Amino acid sequence: MMKRPIPTDYVARTIRAADRRGIDLEPALRAAGIRPALLTDPDSRVTPEQATAFTQAVWTITGDELGGLGAAPVPRGSFRLVTFALIHAPDLEHALKRMMSSLPALPAMTPIDFRFHSEPGESGTLVLDLRGRAPDQVTQLLIELAFLLIHRFSSWLIGRAITPLSVSLPHSAPEDFEPRFYRNLYGVAPHFSAPAATILFDRETLQSPVVQTENTLREFLRNSPAVLFSEPTGKTPLTTKVRRMLERGVAGGIPDATTIAERLSMSESHLRRLLRAEGTSVNQLRQEVLCDAALLRLRRGDSTNQISAALGFSEPSAFRRAFKRWTGNSPGTFRGAPERTSAPAGS
Repeated sequence: MMKRPIPTDYVARTIRAADRRGIDLEPALRAAGIRPALLTDPDSRVTPEQATAFTQAVWTITGDELGGLGAAPVPRGSFRLVTFALIHAPDLEHALKRMMSSLPALPAMTPIDFRFHSEPGESGTLVLDLRGRAPDQVTQLLIELAFLLIHRFSSWLIGRAITPLSVSLPHSAPEDFEPRFYRNLYGVAPHFSAPAATILFDRETLQSPVVQTENTLREFLRNSPAVLFSEPTGKTPLTTKVRRMLERGVAGGIPDATTIAERLSMSESHLRRLLRAEGTSVNQLRQEVLCDAALLRLRRGDSTNQISAALGFSEPSAFRRAFKRWTGNSPGTFRGAPERTSAPAGS
């Protein structure tokens, strides 16, 4: 597992959710060595070790493996019992089905209906049915943590990083939305404001054999939840190489697929085929890079016109449409203030 810093929004949202339920998590902050002042700094980060220590302290304070986020407490040790049932499944699909069948025993999950849908030869979808309720902030955090657990534990079960075909969330993007952070969590940036909360796995992933044993599971549980805050290893280097090429090109012109293929000494069709096998494409990576660059410039205070010109859009309206598609919000809504419309510098 690779370790990356984690935005403090994870901790801040947990604190806010606990406050709404009358739970004081100040001792958990102290146990993890997290200064409260960091929670108001959108650029601050906590380490995976701090996030793990914070979560473990929350479990101790609340006596609840969901830290007070569920409809009712999940007694300590519940996750352990479920995982020992999954570890003997022949493949990931059977493991997920066993997980689905065990959820009714967890009272905190009663407001959310977990269903497993499988399309032979194509894909399988896990759906969190909110039963027509608009998710509040506590439920939003519970959904995101549930998907994080499903994704990371599934990756660990089969011994390789999983890139879901998609992750959809039924709420709008957080104020400090960072696609890169969510891609580190789920392997893909989620679609926000979706009709339902879903995570979609391809058929090959579902048929991957479970490679872990009871012995490795015991080690996993001893270190829990550290694995949730570390990026799964096993990603092929091609996706990283292509993304870096695209990121370097943001300032001076993003290369197209033909140019990238030439730089990698392969045909364009072979490049597309390899990226498709990794669950992505040049265009998808390009959109991710543009979104990251746009968010950085918005936080820096650039106007919509400036960002549109810098990122190569034909006009600001085209950039606004793209940003809405990426994040589910307009640039002005994301910024939290009226959009600036000053002309680009030098015009």
